[in-house]
Amino acid sequence: MDNELKPDLVTMDITMPEMDGIEAVKRIRAMDGSARIIMVSAMGQQGLVLDAISAGSKDFVVKPFQPDRVVQSIKKCCLNLSESKNYCRGNNSASLTTPASLPS
Repeated sequence: MDNELKPDLVTMDITMPEMDGIEAVKRIRAMDGSARIIMVSAMGQQGLVLDAISAGSKDFVVKPFQPDRVVQSIKKCCLNLSESKNYCRGNNSASLTTPASLPS
């Protein structure tokens, strides 16, 4: 993750090919202690979800997910955004950063 990028919100799966989600959460939080991260996991990965929350993830959504649950999670994470941010008010431009671009 490039230090210049400061996304309002990061969503990622707990299981990824190059780096697991828990390690990614740790690296993102080391670069930005205020990062808002929502972890996505499959049923049966509750232990990993708890590890992700301990590592700094703000919330989690279990797959297959319900749209209302995703919206609820995003709103929960957006509550603390400053008034200068407008993600939750409809201007939700997105940028994509892959775990491979995180520093080692």
